[in-house]
Parts: sequence; C-alpha cells; structure tokens
Amino acid sequence: MYKCFSALTVALWIGLLVGCGGQTTENSSDKITTGYGRKSGSNYVNSVNGTAIFAQMIEASGDSVARAESISPRIDRFERIVWFRDRYEVPNQEAIDALEEWLIDGYDRQLIVVGRDYDSAIEYWSGVVEKASGDASVEARRRLARAKANFQKRRTGTAVERTECDWFVIEPFDYQTATRATGDWSNAFDIENADLKVGTVLQAPEQIPTMDWNDRYTIEVELELDSRPMVTHLSKREFSGGSIYVVSNSSFLTNYGLINHENRRLAQQLIDANPYYGSTLFLETDDSDTRVLTSESGHQTWAWIGKPPLRYMVPHFLMLGIFFCFVLFPIFGRAKRADTDKNPFTFRSHIKAMGKLMASSSNLGFARDKIEKYINRNRKEK
Repeated sequence: MYKCFSALTVALWIGLLVGCGGQTTENSSDKITTGYGRKSGSNYVNSVNGTAIFAQMIEASGDSVARAESISPRIDRFERIVWFRDRYEVPNQEAIDALEEWLIDGYDRQLIVVGRDYDSAIEYWSGVVEKASGDASVEARRRLARAKANFQKRRTGTAVERTECDWFVIEPFDYQTATRATGDWSNAFDIENADLKVGTVLQAPEQIPTMDWNDRYTIEVELELDSRPMVTHLSKREFSGGSIYVVSNSSFLTNYGLINHENRRLAQQLIDANPYYGSTLFLETDDSDTRVLTSESGHQTWAWIGKPPLRYMVPHFLMLGIFFCFVLFPIFGRAKRADTDKNPFTFRSHIKAMGKLMASSSNLGFARDKIEKYINRNRKEK
C-alpha cells in the first residue's frame, strides 16, 4: 500500500524544479546539479539524479538510513542494502561474493541492485524546453543537448555488448519511454500516468542444469516494461529468507523521477517488498570496481581528510601551522659562537650579558629603569 511519506518534501521539490524550469536563465540553470546515485553531498542532495527523496521514503517506512562508498564488515549492521552503481558494466566478482556472504550470514536481508542506464537531466531539460521561451529556451536546449550527448557517450562506450555476472545479464536495447507494464507489480501503479524508461536491461541469469541445488537462484520477474524486465527477484536457499532485487534502471528512484506520483507508488512497492523494518545502507559507488575492505577502516584510515569540508579546511590549517613555525622557532640574525674559555654559569657573566642586551636596545631610560628596579627589590629583600 502506497504511503504518503512527506507531501511537503515532494511539494518543495516540484516547486524548485518547475520554478527553475519556468524561469531558466544562465544563473538559475546553474543551480541544477546532476550528480548520480547519492543521497548527500553538495552535488547530490538536490540533484535531479540524487536519491535523497528515496532515502526519506525508506525512513518514513520505519528504517534508519546510512551510506557507504565501499563494502566492509560494517554492512553486517544492516538488514537492507540499496546499491546505486554509477557504472554500466557488471559488478566485480569480489563485490558480488562479499554481498552474497552478507545475505548468507543474516536472516531476511534484502539487497537492491540498481542499474545505471538512466539520466534525469534529460527528462528535466526536456520539460524546461517545452515551457521556456526566448533566451531561456536557447539555454535550455543547449543544456538538453549536452545532457543527451553525455548520456549517449557513456552508453555507447560501455554497454555496447552483452555482458554477464552471477546476478544478471546486461542486454542493451534502444532507450524509450515505457507504455506497457506486466507482472505482479504492474497493479501497484498506473503505467499511463507514470514516467518510466526502458533501455539497457538486466536480465535474469541462465540456470546451469549441473549446478548444485543450493547454488541455484529462484527467479521471479516482478515487473516487465514493454516486455523487458524492470524488477527481477532472485533468492537462494542459502540466503535464509533473504533476497536480491535487480532493478534495470533508476527512472522511478531518483529525486526527479519521484516527483511523478505513480513512480512514487512503484518505489514504495519496492520498499514494502521487505516488511522487516530495521536499518538500510545506501551503497554508493562510482564507475570503478567496488572496493571490498577486510576491516571497517581498511587501508583508508586517512581517507576522511579528502572528503568535504575537511579537504578545504586542512590545507589552510597546514599553511597556518607553517607560518606559526616560521614565527616561533627561527633564530633572527647570524648565530654567534659561545666562548668556551669562560664559564657561562657565573653571576658576573649574567651581569655582562644583561648589559649587552640593554646596550643593544640603545634606550638609556629603559636600562636605568631596569637597574633601579633590581636595586630596590634587593633592598626590600634585605
């Protein structure tokens, strides 16, 4: 059942995006960010391709939400992992093995793997082009052309051939808007009013007849769009009630995609597939192989220094420290050699040294004042 997690959140997003779209100028368009697949960060939290709203929907369903950029023993604290990969190729085998081990070690755990073949920036700027006029229309068309070019460059550069892993087979198809939905989840939303895209799909893996029974996946396609799998459910006996949901793309999970009411209903269906509320980890990885660490810190003990805002603050503190060292520690003037023939620990040497210091100041009044204070203090002590 669809939950209205935060009407205010969606209303604010609609106001922001539609408002910018209706008044697109060089300045206003710069406010639109397009960072993909993350729920926080300056280029992601308000990004059309971000996942902040989906994270809020999960929180509204009863889960706590955290994030990570690598796989480490920390994942054992969570009952659900949502993996947004900014990569078109299949995951590296090391990451697959680590996540399957996580499923085997727990009970009723859920892994959601989201394919990359989608870019909300194209949909956003397409909508702006329809509403804008004059100089704003020219700027919107330029932004749309740039978004399409970047999207096609990545698609044709990486997803041009059939590749596979344990969980799915990547099948490239032409990119288009879905018009027909089938499967058990097709009743959860209205496809005519939804805004879902299909292109490169993640097909279920082929079962090997000679494979051991415990290693075989039970496969169920929950949702097909235009006869192409959109959501596929994988499970194993070893998973102890756990499961993997393979989502072909994020067209109903990004911030911009979730502005659509029917898209939100489908996203809620994905959330409700795991009725055991607890904690959810957003695994947010880039276009390189996913790092698998043997400890929570791994070899990244000092990696936090490179994260904002510390990456901007630390260099300034280092520069201030260098200035401090220059001010506090250097010897001013040419260093003098000590006279080893004289004993520097006699009181007479102390008087001579003080006299030289006073003479170097060239301030007779200051020297007399110091001597007078010294004499008066000795008289009082006697």
